[in-house]
Amino acid sequence: MKGIGSFTCAHWRSTPATRTEGTIWILGFWTGLNYVAAASEQNQPNVNETEMMSQVEKVCAQHPSQVLASAVWKAYLDTNKN
Repeated sequence: MKGIGSFTCAHWRSTPATRTEGTIWILGFWTGLNYVAAASEQNQPNVNETEMMSQVEKVCAQHPSQVLASAVWKAYLDTNKN
């Protein structure tokens, strides 16, 4: 894992600059997860950007020391259950 996705949620939320960098990373990572799901004929969460970020924020608030990539993965899976 490279980039801000390998840092903690706390790091992502620590400054406006890391927040922006992380948000861009999250959008790209989530898009990649959707692409893999579509290519393997799996369900994808049908959420907009606001809901997506809200879910990641929720996971990060619960576990600030979690690696951002893991938090996004958890948010993706949780959102895909609905």
